[in-house]
Amino acid sequence: MNWRFWQKSAEQGSQGGSRTIPEPVARYMVVDLSEEAEWVWNLMAVERSCPETRHEYRVRVFEAMKVNAEDIHVRDYSSLDNYPELIVLQGRYSKKTGDVRLDPAWESRLKAA
Repeated sequence: MNWRFWQKSAEQGSQGGSRTIPEPVARYMVVDLSEEAEWVWNLMAVERSCPETRHEYRVRVFEAMKVNAEDIHVRDYSSLDNYPELIVLQGRYSKKTGDVRLDPAWESRLKAA
């Protein structure tokens, strides 16, 4: 029996399950990308820590309804590797400063749209 349930394992600390979109990412989408706030706050996200920086996390944002319709189970960040069309936004954010940076491929994708 795991009596230390309050402690995260190495895998849990680096890759968590899907959850609501992190506040800095939601703010970035609403303010900088001019997305509808109601739609943004209904999105889900998966994240994992960046090994090279302490307070930064890689994040993938997706629509839970579309993922469920495809019968895909999102358990961690890599669950969406084979489904890039279901990812709404991908980048990094800092829990310390709140800065959000899109991955270069996503920046060019947004500029083309």
